[in-house]
Parts: sequence; structure tokens; C-alpha cells
Amino acid sequence: ELDRVIKAEISHRGKALRLAKPIIQMLLNKEKR
Repeated sequence: ELDRVIKAEISHRGKALRLAKPIIQMLLNKEKR
């Protein structure tokens, strides 16, 4: 039971990171100019 919760949490964080990466890169590019 706990194992399933941990796996779900890890995959959720992975999705959040994938969504955040392009946003972070956009912000970094704006600061460079």
C-alpha cells in the first residue's frame, strides 16, 4: 500500500518537473537579455 503511494508521488513529481523545466528556461532566457 505504502509502496504504491510512494511510486505515485515520484511519478507526480516527475511530471511537475517536466512541466517546470520549460518555464524555468523561459525565465532564464528573459534575464539574459
